[in-house]
Amino acid sequence: MSCTPGKVKVTGITDVIEQKAIALQYIQARNPDLVNKLFYAKYDPKAIWIDELNPVFADRFPHDQ
Repeated sequence: MSCTPGKVKVTGITDVIEQKAIALQYIQARNPDLVNKLFYAKYDPKAIWIDELNPVFADRFPHDQ
């Protein structure tokens, strides 16, 4: 999906440390250091856009730092 931080690929739903999470990857990013990096969001079946997701293991996503 194209979004403010760049292009993000949803790689799938996974269980990480007994928590359901959405695995995401930066395909393109405003910050070139983020390209190809994986990050995780809390699983939310109602979310349809990246802005509706919350990070699962941090206070913010890598693009918000």
